[in-house]
Parts: sequence; structure tokens; C-alpha cells
Amino acid sequence: MKRSTIHVALFACVVIGSAAEVGAASIETAVLTAGGYSNWGTYGVPAPFSDYFSDSVSVPTIGLAAAGVPGEIKSQSATSGFLTDQSSINTGFSGNTFVGSTQVRAEFGVLGAEAHGVFTGNQSSSIVAATQGMAVFKDSFNITSPTIANGTPGLVSFQFTIDGSTTSTAGAPGNGSSGRVLVNYRQNNDPTYLLMRATSDPRFAPDLYPYDTTTGWTKTSEVGTSSVFGSSVFSTFGLPFVYGTPFDFTTAMLAYAWPGVGSSDVDFYSSVVLTGISGVAADSLITGASGTHYSLSGVVPQPIPGDGNGDGWVDGLDYLLWAGAFGTHPGPDGDISDGDYNDDGSVDGLDYLQWAGHYGTHATTDVPEPSSLALLLGCLTAASVRRR
Repeated sequence: MKRSTIHVALFACVVIGSAAEVGAASIETAVLTAGGYSNWGTYGVPAPFSDYFSDSVSVPTIGLAAAGVPGEIKSQSATSGFLTDQSSINTGFSGNTFVGSTQVRAEFGVLGAEAHGVFTGNQSSSIVAATQGMAVFKDSFNITSPTIANGTPGLVSFQFTIDGSTTSTAGAPGNGSSGRVLVNYRQNNDPTYLLMRATSDPRFAPDLYPYDTTTGWTKTSEVGTSSVFGSSVFSTFGLPFVYGTPFDFTTAMLAYAWPGVGSSDVDFYSSVVLTGISGVAADSLITGASGTHYSLSGVVPQPIPGDGNGDGWVDGLDYLLWAGAFGTHPGPDGDISDGDYNDDGSVDGLDYLQWAGHYGTHATTDVPEPSSLALLLGCLTAASVRRR
């Protein structure tokens, strides 16, 4: 996969004016769905999207509800863990229909967003019909090395693996239908830079930025249809830092579907993953204020409590592993593949609780699904009967 380095600052395209505390770690998501006629003539990019992007869906400045436009804008933030959110809309007005959805996820070092929309009918400047999702992570990095003295200046670059697709189809020749994904980054309160952009719109040639990106990506254009899809590694500038001195690094992504008369599908939900940190000493220790584990390979996956077979999921297979070893005493050996999930030397009910508390989670989530409760109770009952 090709690594692409950006050389354009987004003074005109992105406005990040966050007054967040330097050194604080946070993740953030926002979703927007809207479809209907607006009775308000002034439009703008709503918060919190405007905190990170100016190239975004514009809505009535008075607000969706006040302007009479069905839809919603939701946002959330956290200082640890992960966030997911979604929104959908299915509405009809004056012979027009709009169906759309968006979904986002954010954790430290991993972002994802997708947006979809289909509009049928007749467009006008009074109609708002679009979906978009945004995901952001900010961490305070501290890089140290046993072979380089604290206070020594250096340059660090972050590599992100990005994959996904955007496809837009016009409902009639000449109609606009736009799908776009943008990823940007900034260090501390310095200018914001564009890391990657992909745009599909049948009225124009498919757009992929950086413009020299070819390996791993395909751009197609036919009458009424435009697509960009692929996967590769994108690199930031070399960012100045000082060994032993923390600095903030923020990455934001936005996906929007603005179908005009037609459809747009933007799917980068599994896409923006920090997979490399370069330019620093090979023996560097990289820590984040979030508590996330980083290395020269980017985010370091952490074992999940209760994932005995190590497949990245806490599920029924791990329960069977525990049940099969129940009553044994492997000793505290640091290996949970023997069913001793809390590593206290015995496979017992405490290990079941460890498994049950994480059932339904996997490597990029850490919250059990509510629907798993019945299964947990059933498994506990079965285990009790089995051991009588």
C-alpha cells in the first residue's frame, strides 16, 4: 500500500477553534439526518461539525425543528472507551421522498463513519435532504527513549490505514448527487491539515486527495454514476515534538451523503486506523493521556477479558472453554486460554463472571450487548446443573 503525505493546510476548508484543555484526551461523535422544506433562508454548518469542518452539510441556522425540517442532530463525547451512534430518516413531502442513514464510531486511534441517502422528486434551494456522520479522537502523546535525552527535539509522523468507498448516482442526466469523506489532523492548536479526501459526484471527475494517490484506489466514472474506492496508508507531515514533553494530536473524519436527485453511499465505517508512528527512535516508549497503548505500529490491541481462545470476541466458544476446564487449577500463569480468566490459579465462578461481564464484546468494542442477558442467565443455569 502506498503512503501519501499531505502538503496542504486547510485554512479555508477546515476551521477548528477548540478551546479544549491541552493535554486532555477525548473522543467525539456527531450524526445528522434531515429531509424536508425549510422556511428559513439562512444556512450554515451546525455545531459540533463546524468545530472541525467547514466543508459539511449546511442546515437552517435557526435549527431543523424551528425551520420545519424533519430530522435530528446528535452528538456525544467521552474521555475513555469508545462511542458509537447512528441516525436514520424516511420522509415524504410534496411528492418528494428522502430515505437516509448515518453511522459512526470513535475510539482512540480508530475512527469510522458512513452516510447514505436516496432522494426522489424535484429539488429546490428550499429543500434540505442529507445525512452525515463525524468521528474524532484527540490524545496527548508523550514520547520518551532510553537512548535520547528528554528535551531533545524531533519529528514524528502518524500513519493511518484508510479504506472504504463512495458512490453517487444521478436520478437524471445533469443532476448533482454528492458523497464525500474527509479526514484531517492537527497538532496542539496549530493549523489543521487534510489527510485524505474522496468525493463521488456524477457532474465531475471522481476526486481523491492527495492527488498523486494511485496505488490501492480506483476511480470510476460513467454516465450518471461516480465512484471512488480502495485502501492504502496515508501519512501526516513530520510534526515537531520534544522527547519527554506531551503534545496533543487530533484526528477528525466526516462522511456525508447529499444526493440531490439520486443516491449517495459513503462507507468508511471500518476505515481510519492508526497503524504506524514513524520518525522517532526505535526504542521509543509512546504513551497517551487516554491510557491507550501505542507503539511504532500504531494502536496496540489489548487482550479482552474473557476471550479465552483469542479470536477477538467474547462469545459462546469462550464459555465452552471455561466450562470444559471448570474445577481445574492451572496456577497463575498469565495465560487465559486455560479458562482461568482472572488468572488466580483456579477455574471457577469468578472466571465465569469475568466472561459474562464482557460477553458480546470484541476488539473494537467493550460494552456487552443488552440482548445477551438472557443467554448469560441460561449459561449460568446450565453450568450450575452440569456441576451438581
